[in-house]
Amino acid sequence: MTAKYGFTIEKEERIDEIKSDATLYKHSTGARLIHLKNEDNNKVFTIGFRTPPPNDKGIPHIVEHCVLSGSRKYKTKEPFMDLSKGSMQTFLNAMTFPDMTIYPVASRNDKDFKNLTDVYLDAVFFPAIYENEKIFMQEAWHREIFNEEDPIKYVGVVYNEMRGAYSTPEALLYLGTQRAQFPDTIYVNDYAGDPYAIPDLTYEEFQNFHKRYYHPSNSYMFLYGDMDIDKYLEHIDKDYLSHFKYQDPKSKIKPQNPFTERRYMEQFYNITEDDSTENKDYFILNYTFGEVGNLEDYYTIALLSEILIDSDAAIIKNAILENELAEDVMVFDFQYAQNKFSIIAKNAKHENKDKFIKLIEDT
Repeated sequence: MTAKYGFTIEKEERIDEIKSDATLYKHSTGARLIHLKNEDNNKVFTIGFRTPPPNDKGIPHIVEHCVLSGSRKYKTKEPFMDLSKGSMQTFLNAMTFPDMTIYPVASRNDKDFKNLTDVYLDAVFFPAIYENEKIFMQEAWHREIFNEEDPIKYVGVVYNEMRGAYSTPEALLYLGTQRAQFPDTIYVNDYAGDPYAIPDLTYEEFQNFHKRYYHPSNSYMFLYGDMDIDKYLEHIDKDYLSHFKYQDPKSKIKPQNPFTERRYMEQFYNITEDDSTENKDYFILNYTFGEVGNLEDYYTIALLSEILIDSDAAIIKNAILENELAEDVMVFDFQYAQNKFSIIAKNAKHENKDKFIKLIEDT
């Protein structure tokens, strides 16, 4: 099919459920773009990158923070905050996950939407991080001291954020089970950053991560709503993608091979000195099945969550509570490259862990 602005159409399909015409494009750089054309004036743009963490230094999380601190066109110190105050946006955010980072924006105003799209594209492809090391130091980590008699402190936006996160049992629980369930994959690493490891991150390592993964060849873009798609394809190609050539980012996520038997793991979290350890345990039973992107698996998980845990009549939740094995029951169905389904019991007694597993299986 004839290329337009470097893009070729790979697939076209009508999606009646959302009254949209879907078109999947691929650019000569390898960048992919999907457009959902409809009459909705609340237009959406997202660009995402697969960002597998190589270690516990939190590089994907730190890069997400840093690219939104000024770029080639937008010299302001905090364009993200400026947009949240002055734009007509209906949604504005950036999010890092265990294996990807996405930058979504939305607006009902045509001019505002085009500006938002341009700010985000410039931020991810041409950030100021290569000219201004202070951005890295501010968001990642630096040493700080004001008086000779004071100890030297490590500080940084992400560093401080993760010190807080590591103080919560829930964060340690999710990270621990992620590591236990996918020990031979990139999910064994903390994408958000271990505060003990973040200060080991170098400026060069940080830059190299951006060069490798924030590249069109490793990107996926999403456009939704009532717009002139040709104008956006032309703008994206001319101002951004045409400045790059295809490169293999080698970012594919290797799946975890199934275990031959159930595995068990214990870990500990901190409580205050005066706090009792009675009924402070968490139990979590984890299952892995299917690959992300399989719609049947996805909706099966959603249905199971509702039947077993989430609803008022949830049979496993009620069985655990009625048998007084815990004070609360939750479900965790985060999607990695493989689907993960976890049943969590909160505020339980350590000696009841075997009863917890048996009750779930019997129920």
